[in-house]
Amino acid sequence: MMMLQHLEAAGLTPEAAARAAAAQAETGEPLPVVISRLGLLQDDHVVASLAAAYGLPIVSMEDVPDAALDLKLQSGFLKTHRALPLKQDDAGLHLAVVDPSDDEVAAGVRFATGLAVRCSTIGFHAWRRTFDRLYGSESDAPSSGARGRGARWTQDAGGIRDLSLDAPAVRLVESLVAEAVEMRASDIHVERKPDGGRIRFRIDGQLEERQRLSPGMTDGLIARLKVLGDLDVADHRRAQDGRTALSARGRPIDVRLSIIPSAHGEGAVIRLLDRADVELDFADLGFRGSEITKIRTAVAKPQGLFLVSGPTGGGKTTTLYAAVNALRAPNRKIVTVEDPIEYFFEDVHQTQLDPAADLTFSSALKAFLRYDPDIILVGEIRDPDTAKTAVQAALTGHLVLSTIHANDAASVPIRLIEMEVEPYLLAATLSATSAQRLVRRLCPHCSKPTETPRELIDRANMSNLREGFRRPVGCSACSGGFLGRMVISETLVFDDEVAALVRKRGSLAPMRAHVAAPLLTDGLVKASQGLTSVDEVLRALEAA
Repeated sequence: MMMLQHLEAAGLTPEAAARAAAAQAETGEPLPVVISRLGLLQDDHVVASLAAAYGLPIVSMEDVPDAALDLKLQSGFLKTHRALPLKQDDAGLHLAVVDPSDDEVAAGVRFATGLAVRCSTIGFHAWRRTFDRLYGSESDAPSSGARGRGARWTQDAGGIRDLSLDAPAVRLVESLVAEAVEMRASDIHVERKPDGGRIRFRIDGQLEERQRLSPGMTDGLIARLKVLGDLDVADHRRAQDGRTALSARGRPIDVRLSIIPSAHGEGAVIRLLDRADVELDFADLGFRGSEITKIRTAVAKPQGLFLVSGPTGGGKTTTLYAAVNALRAPNRKIVTVEDPIEYFFEDVHQTQLDPAADLTFSSALKAFLRYDPDIILVGEIRDPDTAKTAVQAALTGHLVLSTIHANDAASVPIRLIEMEVEPYLLAATLSATSAQRLVRRLCPHCSKPTETPRELIDRANMSNLREGFRRPVGCSACSGGFLGRMVISETLVFDDEVAALVRKRGSLAPMRAHVAAPLLTDGLVKASQGLTSVDEVLRALEAA
């Protein structure tokens, strides 16, 4: 009762408290774990309320060990009681616990080690990340007896829908989304295996395994996702896409669902779009001051074409959103066509792509020209018709913002020429092109200094860089030494010299020479500032 009162004081609503109590009664899990799994309250609020209720300190990042302590403690016991040994000193053993009301854990540790035990509180997700790093991934053991090849296609729609409404399947979806949001994951992958299923999160661009599922639980999870996305629960042979909205950490999360058949049954990818977490400022995204000035100058022009290039998932759309955010004004009309709309602006007319209704990038762009806009955002230029229409819109007095797939900023005009756009039209309309990659930020809590990569610096003609390079380590606050992502970028401004090269169908090398700070240069500068690692910069450039 004392715990619940403190949690309600920390912001847990009566409805959420009732829901947590019901889930606790059914699962037997401690109240703090249930609340964190279901995303009913943020972990830091849970920890603060429990620390106040039990008079315990909160675990700090400095207390988290780099390796598991050499103690006579079974990892299974620590996992069951959600505890973590932090350090041993003259005062005894310092122990982090998720549930301070669990009296058995301190007594058990005291009995096994013969040491005095002092407890601190830690959030469930922080505990789980640290436990996985030190002792191995926490997972559900798959049940035996995988189904035969034909069995997965034989369930009827009614049976599958009943399975999707099963309480464990409902709770599993809620807990997965809550945990993914807490861990800053962009995607949840549900993958079929011969003996069940595997859950992986994409965190800062990298996939990390979270748990294993039995065949029955995997069936229930897929069925539940189909119901949420209003998909055909009886169709197992066709790829299906849907979307829905869920709640996590007290705010709505847009969810895009992709169901895909595989040799062992259906799998799923859940894309999480947390609009409250979208950064719409160039500096917050990681752009340096010189790059911001070039981009702002290009998009401040009343007409022209500004294009952002890079790989899929490289943050191109977010960069365009930052440009739109900077351009919004009462005297401007801004229209967009996107797939999907990832962030809503109150004063911008935004259109969702719908090929089934013949609403494509090209057709929407042509319709926009009759809508008297000042600024047009097109999600992607992917075909000659869209490319030609975008150039025509820029020629007729509009500012057009879009993305395109090209290796670097200088390759963009060549890519457009391959799409049958005349070079003289590009020379007249392109104001700037920007290329970017996303690299992981080093965790500020645990990164450590490392040697300066002199050979690479000399090869890039950057001998003036100072020695501030750091390497990832890993702690409970991050994922393998990294925490979040940032942009590395290059921008090509189309002045008279570059425009002349485009008009003459110039080769790549002369145009690349006009890029003041290439991607590698920008990455090394940020690595020298301790913001990312050299290996991470090289990985991002080699992967594209």
